[in-house]
This record gives sequence, structure tokens and C-alpha cells, in this order.
Amino acid sequence: MTRQLILEDFGADATPVSQTPQSLLPEDQRLSAFEDGYKAGWDDANKADSDAKTRISADLEKNLQELSFTFHEARAHIIGNIAPLLRAMAETVLPTIAQAKFADTILETVNQCLETAGDAPLTLTVNPLDRVTIETVLPENGPLPVTITDQNSLAQGQVFFKVGAQETVVDMPALLTEISASVDAFLAETTHQPERLNA
Repeated sequence: MTRQLILEDFGADATPVSQTPQSLLPEDQRLSAFEDGYKAGWDDANKADSDAKTRISADLEKNLQELSFTFHEARAHIIGNIAPLLRAMAETVLPTIAQAKFADTILETVNQCLETAGDAPLTLTVNPLDRVTIETVLPENGPLPVTITDQNSLAQGQVFFKVGAQETVVDMPALLTEISASVDAFLAETTHQPERLNA
């Protein structure tokens, strides 16, 4: 003989769950819960976006600094290697070129002075060592007389032109000194750039 198994029915007498389903909450509480969740999600998204931008900005700044330093370091290295050549040009090659072109420069300046001279005579004041060089390039039968006077206080390559009240100066030594100073300043500036970047 079989016995029938009788099980207790817990469905009808089940104890209500302590948490109320969302659908059973009042409307204002459901809206408030939705807004709280939405705001929390939005805040998390904003924070993640802000963190990402901060990280990207920091990485970009670091990379730019490294690139900048690398560029200036390479530039300084190259300039440092050619510095002796630049100095040699300023101290040896340019003076030689200036000396070779000195007579042409004087003749060009004389012609410019004569164009605006009118009837006024042209006077050149020169270093005695430059006199022969200058006399060889001046026209023998020019439209106006050109007078040359010597002055020992002038350096070679310095010539003063005077037409009436107008004066013009050709000063090769000053020009060469200026070029040499510019080369030195350029080299000094290039050498110290990486140090300033590290400061």
C-alpha cells in the first residue's frame, strides 16, 4: 500500500519580501531613484572623461618637452661641430673677401657721392696704406675733382667721404667686428638653449 506524500504549501502564507519591488514604489520615489542613478552615472562618466583628458594632456606635454629638448640638443650638437668653421670664416675668410672687395666698394661709394654732389668737390680721407689701392680705382678724368687726404689715425679699411656738408663712411673693420660678434652671440645662444630648457 502506498502512502500519499503531502507537502506543505508555502505559497499562500509566504512572508512578504522586505524589499519592495520598484514598480510598487510611489511615483515621486521612483523618479528620485532614477535621477539619483542618472546623476551618479553622469558624474562617473564626467570623472572618467576628466581623468582621461588630464592623462592625455600630461602625456602630450611630456612628449613635447622631450621632442623640444631633443631638437635643441641636436641643434646645439651640430652648431658646436661647425662652430670652429664659422669662427674661421668670420676671422679669416671674411677679412680676405673684404680686402679683395675693398677697392670695388670705394669706387661704388665714390660714384654714389658724385651722383648727388652737384658742383661740390669730393674729399676722401684715408689711411696712408690704403691710398695707392684707392687711387688705382678712381677715374682719372672724372666729372668732378676727387681729393684724397691721409690720416694716420684711421685704420686700414676706413674711408671718410665728404661732399659739401654730406659725409659717408666705409668702415670695413667695424663691419667685420660686427659680423664676428654676431657669430659669437649666435654660438653662445645655441650652446645655452638646452640648459635653459632644463631649468
